[in-house]
Amino acid sequence: MDQVRWRASYGTLTPQESYQRVDLKLTREWNIASQKMELAAIIQNAIHGSYKSFYQDNEFERRAFLQFRLTMD
Repeated sequence: MDQVRWRASYGTLTPQESYQRVDLKLTREWNIASQKMELAAIIQNAIHGSYKSFYQDNEFERRAFLQFRLTMD
């Protein structure tokens, strides 16, 4: 995102630096009988450091999640 001026919570316009964000998702699926299982590793903001979004106090850092999904027919 390019540099933008966002209205801060205290009513003034403050410039926010531009940032880039890359999310990664690695997924593995299994089919066992009539069930489908999926395991995913998700990393948000994987490459770059933290950035501020909309307000100076809203800092988004790297986050990691595991997701498991089970579908039964």
